[in-house]
Amino acid sequence: MSRRLPRVVLALGAVSLLTDVASEMVYAVLPALVASLGGTAVTLGAIEGVGDATSAVAKLVSGRLADDPRRRKPLVLLGYGLATVARPLLWFASAPAHVVGFRFLDRVGKGVRSSPRDALLAASVPRARAAEAFGLHRALDNAGAAIGPLVAAWLLAHGPRVVAFASLAPGLAALVTLAALVPASSDRGAEAPALAPSSEPPASATAPSALRSYLLVLGLFAIMNTSDLFLLRRLGELGASAREVALAWSALSLLRAFAATTGGRLADRIGKATSLGAGWIVYAAAYAVLALAPDVATFLAGMCLYAGYFGLSEGAERAIVAELAPRAVLGTEFGRFHLVTGLASLPSNLLFGWAWGAVGPRACLLASAAGALCAAVALWSWTRAHRRR
Repeated sequence: MSRRLPRVVLALGAVSLLTDVASEMVYAVLPALVASLGGTAVTLGAIEGVGDATSAVAKLVSGRLADDPRRRKPLVLLGYGLATVARPLLWFASAPAHVVGFRFLDRVGKGVRSSPRDALLAASVPRARAAEAFGLHRALDNAGAAIGPLVAAWLLAHGPRVVAFASLAPGLAALVTLAALVPASSDRGAEAPALAPSSEPPASATAPSALRSYLLVLGLFAIMNTSDLFLLRRLGELGASAREVALAWSALSLLRAFAATTGGRLADRIGKATSLGAGWIVYAAAYAVLALAPDVATFLAGMCLYAGYFGLSEGAERAIVAELAPRAVLGTEFGRFHLVTGLASLPSNLLFGWAWGAVGPRACLLASAAGALCAAVALWSWTRAHRRR
């Protein structure tokens, strides 16, 4: 079998790269914009929690629609288009609630596109190489996330609103790339059998029990996980300027890009569940360092360790869904995957935002680290019950 991945994987990766340039331009300046409007840590929690929960519901709906391969590309176009229009609207924000509203629209766009895009990716490669394909996609996505904050840092002299409006350019470039280079459908996933057989017959359109219980484990981790906006806020609290925060976010994204490519290939080799569990342990270690960091330098070291978590987990967690989901309901199962992880982020981020002020950032970060270890234990138990490796 050729080691070259299909062109659709590279094309979708290029679209994500350009989109993340746009979205991370805005993401890097959100804490500064919210603070300038009088917002608090609770506001940041509301922005991310409401946005992710809304996105999760949209992902479930679009995932069900994407079970029909003919609908996948139109849904992806619609989702990217909504987000491209939403981001520049931050120019008009005059209160924290406006930021919540504009972020809501941006996350709806993400919700509409994510499940159909993941279904396109999963259907384009053999299941044995799913983690590699998702890893490469995440690497290009993170490369865009590294470029976006650099552009934001360059434009910050003109204010965060100018940064938000300038995000329109890479967003439009992503839409053109998607329309021109991504085919409507490409199904090669059936070339290889699933690595871990389920008790369901091959033609079943019902998710196997292994997949349902796997989503519960993911939900446990998602409840204990938190928005990276809190890490950017903590970096500012330790003394970093808005420009330094943007540069640090860019550096983290670049490390994530390198880690994602290697991590995807490693997951296909050692086992996707093994890679995911290792990623959650690395997450716990990184959050412990971040919690106890006394200064910016130590905090940045923790963020470098944090990048390793993404490399081990991002491709693997989606590849397990692609491996276990029946082809007839591939879009629906990716929708459920995004629904579980997205809905869990609403109470997580709201509680985290409240606790940030009530008990302090150190206690919050340490609690998240402990929760990740609990999720790793649950994943280990799931692996023993349902999988060969």
